[in-house]
Amino acid sequence: MTENGYVTPKRCTRPLAANLPARDEPILDFACGTGLSGSAAIGALSSGAAPAGYLDVLLARLAPGGLLAFSYNEHTLAMPKYVPHLERALERGVAPERFREAGAHIVKLGMRSTAYVLENLESPR
Repeated sequence: MTENGYVTPKRCTRPLAANLPARDEPILDFACGTGLSGSAAIGALSSGAAPAGYLDVLLARLAPGGLLAFSYNEHTLAMPKYVPHLERALERGVAPERFREAGAHIVKLGMRSTAYVLENLESPR
């Protein structure tokens, strides 16, 4: 992955770090996959890694003010079952976007992804 220019973990951790209220906040790394995401404290929440509904599960368990950083690669964004979970959270106002940016995913393969940071505004369920 490194040789192919896998840049999404850094594209997610930079805005997460910029939005953290304090550097000593606990971080859960969900679905670390290749290990590259684990070393950057960013997880895999996309097709082939986690079912679409896991976005809802993770948001529901975050404390109020908790942040969720993740990315959807272009393959995941093209799947009709993933995007509605994100759209519902945004439309309901329970998890406003603190960051969204489309960009490179795996450079040498010409793949792209969109990185997000959402803030949970509801109490955990």
